[in-house]
Amino acid sequence: MKKYLSIWSALLLVFMLASCGKNSSEQSDISTQTATSDKSEIMPVDSLTTEPQVIKRSDPEYPAPARKQQLEGTAIIRVTIFEDGQVGEARILKSSGHDILDKSALNSVYKFEFSPGEIDGRPVKTQINIPCHFQLD
Repeated sequence: MKKYLSIWSALLLVFMLASCGKNSSEQSDISTQTATSDKSEIMPVDSLTTEPQVIKRSDPEYPAPARKQQLEGTAIIRVTIFEDGQVGEARILKSSGHDILDKSALNSVYKFEFSPGEIDGRPVKTQINIPCHFQLD
């Protein structure tokens, strides 16, 4: 339970740092890339008047085989957040070094819900990076 608390504390810190406009490490890096993978354009975070906020989180499962093998690592997941706050797609930006942990991290972020990013009160599609830490006590 302690490791999950630290995971969510880290996530909260990431979003707090992003809202202050500071990026102190790769784990708190907010994506500023633009792309068009859907009907609407993905807006860079630095163009938003309101950044997306986590409404509902999902603890990543620490898979039993990974525990048994004492695997640890941090996966950074790039998440596309649609205008309705739902996760549209997620992909591994940086691997934890272990496929089993990466898959658990991906499964977790698909269960997140967000308040969408906005430009002048209008919800827009955007991307953020979410670090998922796996550390044994």
